[in-house]
Amino acid sequence: LCYSALKCPCPGKIAHGRYGGSRALGGKMTVYCDSGYVASSTATLNCVEGKWDAPIPQCIGKDYFTAL
Repeated sequence: LCYSALKCPCPGKIAHGRYGGSRALGGKMTVYCDSGYVASSTATLNCVEGKWDAPIPQCIGKDYFTAL
């Protein structure tokens, strides 16, 4: 198996945010949420053996957390 050819999947459209970085093996991707929104989990993911090392976060309105 040729690991150098592996890439992590594209996260697709992230509502209320965007992403940047590299999907290449060993690369990092960061999710940037719009003003008034925060990432639901870790915002920086690492590409390991063609898979992200954590779920892709969603951008959630900050008001959601104050209501809890």
